[in-house]
Amino acid sequence: MNILIYEQITPSIIDKIKSLGHTIYDISEDKTKEDQFLPFCELIIIKSNTYITKEIIDKAKKLKYIIKGGVGIDQIDADYAHNLGIHVLNTPDAPIISVAEYVFGLMISITRNIPQSDYAFKNGERNPDKYNGYELYGKTLGVVGFGRIGREVAKRALAFGMNVIACDKYLSMSPMPTVKLYTLNQLLSESDIITFHLTFDPKKDKPIIDLEHFEMMKDNVFLINCAKNGIINEVALIQALNKGKIGGIAIDVLGFDSSLIPILKDNPRIISTPNIASKTFETDYRISEHIFTIIRGLEQK
Repeated sequence: MNILIYEQITPSIIDKIKSLGHTIYDISEDKTKEDQFLPFCELIIIKSNTYITKEIIDKAKKLKYIIKGGVGIDQIDADYAHNLGIHVLNTPDAPIISVAEYVFGLMISITRNIPQSDYAFKNGERNPDKYNGYELYGKTLGVVGFGRIGREVAKRALAFGMNVIACDKYLSMSPMPTVKLYTLNQLLSESDIITFHLTFDPKKDKPIIDLEHFEMMKDNVFLINCAKNGIINEVALIQALNKGKIGGIAIDVLGFDSSLIPILKDNPRIISTPNIASKTFETDYRISEHIFTIIRGLEQK
């Protein structure tokens, strides 16, 4: 097959793909060559920084497959591709460990005031009592969405001595005997910390957490969102922050048009990072390996 690569994958994996007899066109360093190769490419590989639109698909007259390195496929006009018989594939297992570990990094950072105290110390402040925080031990962690990543987060939470509860509309039984399944409303009312790991399409789905849900939560609750922007209604979130309902929130999925952007600098209860939960060298290599596995599997069909 003629394979068009939009974003870098591990060079040794590219060599393995070539060894299967495929021709590689790598435009990761120069996207201006896109139109040169699209008309005869049969497979497109992207990661998190490329959008495959209807217009791109229309130019790729021989396209059979699109592989997204990572979990979500919302950067691809998948419905349009499917209607044309083009298969859209991804590598959902590749970033699981990186994201689960990052969630814990955020959890500790937000409950122990690490970013705030770091900034203060570097700017001459010497008042440690101002940054008292909370232990994770003994706290109840609510995991909303109990799939691959949610379960990895739960394993780490249990090792920290936390009580873990979960909710997932697709599960009737918990896959982990030490984690009980609750309804969303029950989970919100009993959790000290809530982390979100559910599938969500901001173009189609309504926010999972709205004004009435904040009323159900404990005072001083901590929230972690490394899943998708839009899960939490931002207007309701700002109101909850202003009321002092929330002890803190850590978000890795803010869009540049988010209504939270103007208040980030002046609100120490918000930690925000630029979608880096899965950004590790290990995930990059795993993505490349999984892409190779997919391509090798396509040959066998």
